[in-house]
Amino acid sequence: MASHRAAEAAMLAIEAALKREQPAELIALGAVRLLGSADLARQDLGNLLGLYLHRIALDPAARNRYRQPPPAANAAPQALLPLTLHFLLFPWVGSASSELRLLGWGMQTLARICELDAARIGAFDSEWGEQERAQLQPEEMSAEDLLRVWDGLPLKYRPSVPYVVRTVFVHDTPQPAAGPVRTRLFGYDGEVP
Repeated sequence: MASHRAAEAAMLAIEAALKREQPAELIALGAVRLLGSADLARQDLGNLLGLYLHRIALDPAARNRYRQPPPAANAAPQALLPLTLHFLLFPWVGSASSELRLLGWGMQTLARICELDAARIGAFDSEWGEQERAQLQPEEMSAEDLLRVWDGLPLKYRPSVPYVVRTVFVHDTPQPAAGPVRTRLFGYDGEVP
């Protein structure tokens, strides 16, 4: 199960996978870059193919799941936090041709990746389990909803494609076991019967 770094690790893994596969002629048009809200506020992004995480939500289909400890651990099951990560893929370049080439290549590459596993995410979150998988898919989003996302950003609309990473399970960090409970009685006037 992933740690509190799950969202960051998933997005960094997607960025790294795209960077690894990007051909040199497309790097010249615009390199792949994970963007945060502060980056978007600057408005001067240069030429890039951007990844922007615009929403993190709880996955309602995966709620109330628990991680069972090993039988010998004598510990309680740990609640898991199921997250879905909603992000946009968009080009930020000067020409229509470059926009379309970058966006088309990015979509083609993400369709090939389609799954995040320990091999991709392990470098960014060491607590990601060997058997864990998260699906990377295009997200069904109406034009109205997509434009609503862009209206909330400090940028003018760019051609973009919404994606979702489903489902990243975040586990709680185990707390160290408490020591034995001790009782001490204090008397007010000497001995306590």
